[in-house]
Amino acid sequence: MPCSGHGKCLSMRHLSFESQLNGDATNYIYGTDPNSALSWDADRIQGCACDDGYGGYDCSERTCLEGDDPGTYDDNQEVQLLRCRATSGSFKLQFRQKHTVALNYDINQEDLKAALEALDTIYSVGVEFDWNSTHLCTNSTQSNIAKLTFVSPTGDVPNVVAYANSLSITDSANSAGGGVLTFANDGSVLSDRHGVAVNSVVGTGEVEPCSNRGLCDVGTGYCSCFGQWSSSDGEGGAGNLKDCGYRIPSFSMNAVPGAAV
Repeated sequence: MPCSGHGKCLSMRHLSFESQLNGDATNYIYGTDPNSALSWDADRIQGCACDDGYGGYDCSERTCLEGDDPGTYDDNQEVQLLRCRATSGSFKLQFRQKHTVALNYDINQEDLKAALEALDTIYSVGVEFDWNSTHLCTNSTQSNIAKLTFVSPTGDVPNVVAYANSLSITDSANSAGGGVLTFANDGSVLSDRHGVAVNSVVGTGEVEPCSNRGLCDVGTGYCSCFGQWSSSDGEGGAGNLKDCGYRIPSFSMNAVPGAAV
């Protein structure tokens, strides 16, 4: 069965259309010039574009969760900032080609977190509003700032993208217009309602299978953790990420060398 039944067999030309960089689609193209000798193989050589969760040259291997190496220090979690100015309507957020359901303008912290974690490209994210915890969007230019802290995936992740065509705003003079979503990322800032700058943060953590503290079983996609390492919460504590990022205290009765997660 082509690509082990877990991918698509494509020419080099069409593989370029499927290419991704850090999980985001690229605009790479290959073989569009029929007179170029450099791309003679565009329609002659084929390869596999694997489904999510599969890898290897023939898509026969399951992939394991990647995480930050707990043996390194002073790593930063990625922090992206979001501000919404609107009084009605809805919007969608997209991360690594996956988008949320339509989200109401007045969504709260808990529901925004749940919507983002419902994406299969985000395993764990912290969501914190800077002052109004019950509504993301307001009609003020100094409305809430939502701080999105990426716990998993780790590292320098792509920017969240918004689709806000359905948002609208009515100001105090009863004039209507389109709502606005504003992002800050990669170190840029937004000013809070007191005029104080809030910084976004570039993630600097590692992106390693099983957090470099276990071996990936490519048959199952589960990590077999080294002794005294187990599933973490992405921040050094015990959790359900199945990434081998939690160091079990040496006195714990639960420390089982080689435990699979």
